[in-house]
Amino acid sequence: MTRYHAIAACLLLIFGIMMGTTLHPSDFVMFCIVILFFILGLIGLYRRSKILMFTAAACCLVLLGIFGYNLLATNFPPNHISWFNDLPHEMTVTGQIVREPDLRPDKTLLTIKCDTLSMMNLPVPVSGLLMVRINRFDDRFNYADRVRITGYVRTPIERRNFHGFDYRRYLMLKRINSYVSVKHGDNVCLIESGAGNRLISGLIIPLRKYILHVFEKHISGSERSLIAGFLIGETRFIPQQIYEHFRDTGTLHLLAVSGSNVVLVVGTVMFLFRFAGAPRKIIQMLSLVVIVIFCQLSFNQPSVVRASLMIGLVIIGQLVYRRGNLLNVIAVAALLILLYDPMMLYDVGFQLSFAAAFSLIYFLKGFIPKQRRYPRWKRWLSNFSWMVVLSSIIVQLMVAPILAYYFGTIPLITFVSNLLVIPVSSAAVILSMLLILFAPVPYLSGMIAIVAQFFLFASIKLVDWFASMPVVKLNMAAPDLIHIVFYYATLFTVFAAFKKRQYLKFLVILLLIWSNIYVWQKVADGFDRAPTATILDLGRQAGLHLHIPPDYDMVMTNAGQQGGFDQIDRVIKPYLMGESITDLDRWEVCAPTNSTDRSLLERSNPVPIDSTPELPHHAKPEGQSNAGSVDLFKSQQGIEMARYDFGNGTLVWLSKWELLHDLAPAGSERLEILALPYPYRAVSEYLEILTKLNPKEIVIYNYPSTRSHVDLDFLSSELQRIGITMFDTQKHGAIRFRFGRRSFAITCVVPEG
Repeated sequence: MTRYHAIAACLLLIFGIMMGTTLHPSDFVMFCIVILFFILGLIGLYRRSKILMFTAAACCLVLLGIFGYNLLATNFPPNHISWFNDLPHEMTVTGQIVREPDLRPDKTLLTIKCDTLSMMNLPVPVSGLLMVRINRFDDRFNYADRVRITGYVRTPIERRNFHGFDYRRYLMLKRINSYVSVKHGDNVCLIESGAGNRLISGLIIPLRKYILHVFEKHISGSERSLIAGFLIGETRFIPQQIYEHFRDTGTLHLLAVSGSNVVLVVGTVMFLFRFAGAPRKIIQMLSLVVIVIFCQLSFNQPSVVRASLMIGLVIIGQLVYRRGNLLNVIAVAALLILLYDPMMLYDVGFQLSFAAAFSLIYFLKGFIPKQRRYPRWKRWLSNFSWMVVLSSIIVQLMVAPILAYYFGTIPLITFVSNLLVIPVSSAAVILSMLLILFAPVPYLSGMIAIVAQFFLFASIKLVDWFASMPVVKLNMAAPDLIHIVFYYATLFTVFAAFKKRQYLKFLVILLLIWSNIYVWQKVADGFDRAPTATILDLGRQAGLHLHIPPDYDMVMTNAGQQGGFDQIDRVIKPYLMGESITDLDRWEVCAPTNSTDRSLLERSNPVPIDSTPELPHHAKPEGQSNAGSVDLFKSQQGIEMARYDFGNGTLVWLSKWELLHDLAPAGSERLEILALPYPYRAVSEYLEILTKLNPKEIVIYNYPSTRSHVDLDFLSSELQRIGITMFDTQKHGAIRFRFGRRSFAITCVVPEG
């Protein structure tokens, strides 16, 4: 019977890492406790006490997870660069590029390992990673280059909207806690090229240049950039349209040097050595060397490291005459990676790759039918065909919840696209390896290049064809974790039921429990329905979402392109998808929030030319009297004023402070919430009218990209003095008001304090 000690150890470490996100004990205390349990484990091993040994080992792994996560995520050394974040003057940081530059049409991202920081002409030794954003395409830099950056060191931006992208957490998982954004490439200077160790500067960089030179000489067009991405992860020069088509069809993993590409490279090398008659052990040892070199060629991309670790462990097992269980091999690879970097547990690439590898090993063998009647070549062809089809289906079933949770989308044609694209691209990878090896042979290299060009051309055309289909992917709200757990439990139970029918009863029970949870969640949501008004954080732009149960939704915004950032696609659509809203009842464009044109204000006095009466009856569920009504006031520039009357009060949204004069003081006792844009000038003249209107809450819903022109702290203190609480989207992120029958509740994306 196979024992899965590695899987148990990996699960214990994962449990400890998850506990580390909430527990933050002293590093010294945790270190002492870990050493204590390690010694107890050695004592148990010496005395052959399995209970003591396994108990101590389990406690040690859990504590290592807690200790490792806190050491990397929360406890930084005194000279860490994050301690210099958000200081009010520019700094000069010197360091080395430790990851391949991320080049995009509108920006370039560099990851720098810092060593020196100059502040006020005073050099200070520092440590830690720094993300540098150059606001344009800049291909001057390469892996291992030494650079100097001048700019403001900032803390990465956290999540600003409900269901929004948390950039701070995304960088934290990569051990990056500081960033610098520069508008001009002149602020980033190249000091030394290829300043890494001797392996990098003496072997890897020249070999990488040789490979790219071979491709440039023999492969033409977009295919040249594509094969560089397939083989060594060089994606900087792949046309944007091709890159997006690979992403939309679920085949982007091929451009990230996936595990399958590692297998192809190592397998090709082993075949060539075996064909040359090399001894088996020599082939295995040379394969380990190839794995190390290939990892360095791809700049140690996480997907390559994970695949290389697993393949390397299998080869090492063969060298020492041990036939290891592949599930244990995967677990050992995950264990080593998490011991080195516990935060990789929350990396989506880590989760996707190990989920895919686990599913292939665990599920695939049991589904391939045994065909003993046919000749050997027919059995091989049949098994290979089944393996290709089933592997695509199994992997997609396994990773679908992860894709839905992190990206809110599931590729619908991935099952088919991978079936066709992977074999064609695999042929291109094998041919590219042969092209590199036989490049000095004139006629042979030319013939290989022609065939490789054909397969690369076929890969692009296949991906373009799949991307042109009407329904490429399914967009959805991120599922709850409880539904993901039941999904995987159902998947494993279905597999068990295929092997043994007695598991069918467990499958029925599981589906009944899952359906009951889903139904009761819907019932609870029905009881908890209440109108909400959400003021989004869109920087200098405005955004308001009004939801009135059961299904009335209105969005009012003037969002658009801001510095190359599409706020509708990147903020509003993910927010609506997260709220499970697929069809809006109303979309309105509001007036500019930073307009100071007095002539426009004079001719844009708000008039109720587009006022909506009491909402339809279906929007006011029985027993809910606070559904309210909405009134919109337009000018030529868009919505100038929005008024929402709920059960016990009113919310008023204004596009300009000057419109406060148009609010009638009569009935102001019902004014609960007042939303205003950022004040670009002194607001002391409005304090008197605010005192008369006397709202309970004031929300400042936009802010300039530069430093504040008006001291909002002064405004907040003045408002607090007259009994008004102020919220600011620059400080609190998006703000949501949930209206009950007698009062309202406030939720901020960034809680105060």
